[in-house]
Amino acid sequence: MLKNKPFFKIPVMYFKKFVRHDVPGLAAEMGFYLLTAVFPFLILLFIISTLISDSMQELLLYLLTALPRDMENMITDLLLSFSGSLPIIITASVLALWCTSNVINSLTKALNRFYGVKETRNFFKMRAMYLMYAIAIIILIMLSFALIIFGEGTRFLLDYNNIMPFFNIEDVWNYSRYITIILVAFIAIVLMFKHLPNKKLSIKAVAAGSALTTTAWCVTSYGFSFYVNNFSKYHVIYGSLTSIVILITWIYMSAFVILLGGSINAFWYRLSIAKSLKGIADNVKNESK
Repeated sequence: MLKNKPFFKIPVMYFKKFVRHDVPGLAAEMGFYLLTAVFPFLILLFIISTLISDSMQELLLYLLTALPRDMENMITDLLLSFSGSLPIIITASVLALWCTSNVINSLTKALNRFYGVKETRNFFKMRAMYLMYAIAIIILIMLSFALIIFGEGTRFLLDYNNIMPFFNIEDVWNYSRYITIILVAFIAIVLMFKHLPNKKLSIKAVAAGSALTTTAWCVTSYGFSFYVNNFSKYHVIYGSLTSIVILITWIYMSAFVILLGGSINAFWYRLSIAKSLKGIADNVKNESK
C-alpha cells in the first residue's frame, strides 16, 4: 500500500536498487582495499611532510586527533617509528600508489554497476588513470597542507592587529584547518564521481551526492569517534586488538558512505533521465494527435 503513494514511491524504488546492487557487499570489498592502502598512504604522506616541513608533519599528526583515541595512538606510534630513508620512501611510494589505485578500481566497478554500464575502456589506460588519481590525491592533500601552513601568517596578522576581536583566533584557526580538509575531500569526491564511471556526467549531476557523501562521512566519523572515546566497550571484548577492530570498522563505514553517495547519485541521474524520456514521449504523443 505504502509504495503506491507518491511520498513513499521513490524511497522504495531506491531501496530495491540498494539491495540489488549489494552496496554493503561492495563496501566490504572497497573497505578491504582501503585497509591495505591506509598505512602505506599515511606513511608516504608523513615522510613527504617531514621532508618538506616540520609544520606539515605536526599538522598531519594534529589531524589524526579527530580519530578515535586508540586508533590515533596506534597510527601516531606507527608513523613516528619510520624514518625518511630512501628504501622506505620508495617502498611506501610503490605500496601507497598501487593500493590506492586498487581502491579507485573498486570504486569504479561499483559506480559502473550503479549506473548500469559495462566497462569498455582499455585496461592499461584505466590502470594508468587510477595511478594518476592516486598521485593527484597525494598532491591535493599536500597542497591543502601547504595552504593551511601558509595561512599561519594570516592567523598571526589577524591576532596581532586585533581584526577579529569578538572571536578566539586560535579556535577560528583550528576550525579552518578542518574546513580546508573537508573542501579538499569534497573536490576529490566530485572528480571521482564524475570521471570514474564509464559514462559522461556533468559536475551538476554528481555535486549533490558528493556533498551528501562528504557531510555524511564527517558526521559518521565524528559520531563514531565520540562513541568510541566515551561509550564503547571494545576493550572488554577485543583487548589488545581494540585499535585494529576500531580501524576496520571506521574504514568499512567510510567505504559504505562513499558508495552510498555514489549510489544515490546514480539513482537520481537515472530517475531524471527516465522523467525526461517520459516528457519527450508525452510531447510526441500530444503532437501526433
